[in-house]
Amino acid sequence: MRPLIVTDVHYVPIRGQPTASFVEKMFEPVLIVLIMLLAVAIGMVLAFLTLPGVWFMLAAAVAVELLFPSQTVFHPATLITLVVVAILGEIIEILASAVGAGKAGGSRKSGFFSVIGAMIGAIAGTVLIPIPLVGTIGGACIGAGLFALFSERLIERRDWDQSAQVARGAALGRLAATFVKITIAIVVGVALVWAAAVP
Repeated sequence: MRPLIVTDVHYVPIRGQPTASFVEKMFEPVLIVLIMLLAVAIGMVLAFLTLPGVWFMLAAAVAVELLFPSQTVFHPATLITLVVVAILGEIIEILASAVGAGKAGGSRKSGFFSVIGAMIGAIAGTVLIPIPLVGTIGGACIGAGLFALFSERLIERRDWDQSAQVARGAALGRLAATFVKITIAIVVGVALVWAAAVP
């Protein structure tokens, strides 16, 4: 009697047993939402520290699209809209000190120096005052005000009262820009999590 040789075996799933594709369809959406929640949380912390938190969130959204090609998570129009919002936020942040100085009667040079001062002050404040938010935001506002003050006093040759008004305007402008940036980060974060959670 010749032995029976099995050359091909077909796997027939037991009725009711979930297949691999079924598990992926159920697991991937949950994983995507968790990834975006973590990315938004990190991005918010970065935004509060005046770092590019919004861009971190958007980069995470693009990464999710690449890592999960079987899932259409974010509509292209949604991502493009949020990128435009992020760009507007960056423009507002950069120009806020200059606008504040200009409204207080400062020159264009003072506006330019206030932007430079805000950047330098944010870095110095983060290093010298290692308190979350306080050092970075306070340093940026102080830097914007001081650079505008010195520009008005040393370059434009204005008196201390006029220079102080311009410095105050630059500092307040920078503070307002920080709140605008945080608001934009909240809007972008909520939109991304909502898009990830709601098909």
